[in-house]
Amino acid sequence: MGKFFASSMQEARVRASVDDVDERIDVFVSHKSDDKDEAEAVATCIVSYGLTVWLDTIDIMGVSDDKEMVRRIEAAISRASSLIAVITRVTNESWWVPFEIGLAYEKEKQLASYCENPQIALPSFLWSWPLVQDHDGLHKWCQHIKVTKARVLIEAAKARVDRRQRYRDSLFEIRNVLRR
Repeated sequence: MGKFFASSMQEARVRASVDDVDERIDVFVSHKSDDKDEAEAVATCIVSYGLTVWLDTIDIMGVSDDKEMVRRIEAAISRASSLIAVITRVTNESWWVPFEIGLAYEKEKQLASYCENPQIALPSFLWSWPLVQDHDGLHKWCQHIKVTKARVLIEAAKARVDRRQRYRDSLFEIRNVLRR
């Protein structure tokens, strides 16, 4: 079961499966299960900006079939606009976090890493996208994601209007051709 956060952690809408969700997910929060508390804190901050979050604390727990886990993760990342990876001293023990990052990269999602501990030596590939190092940085990143989402929605609305206008223009042209 996936957890999709509405306006707060307490108002989370829980779905039977990620397949039941038609709407887009703004942020997929990748983390090692040991870092559940840190991931939930990051998710709470993201939700405070009116963004939707997918957090696997429910969806993956209890699933022992790797193919089913991969299917659920792929479905959630496909619906997500961005991924933020919570990096702690135990993340390097995870097989899933690098998999999720790689999958999101392949699907051309906006990527970021969240790591509060400056003592952690990050692999060089994590420096390819934004590194959020504290709560202030997380707030700035959330604001950026929210602005980007608004921009994308505006562009999509403009594209729909343009498509409708092109359709109307083509109908008008067809009518004129048929009248001749």
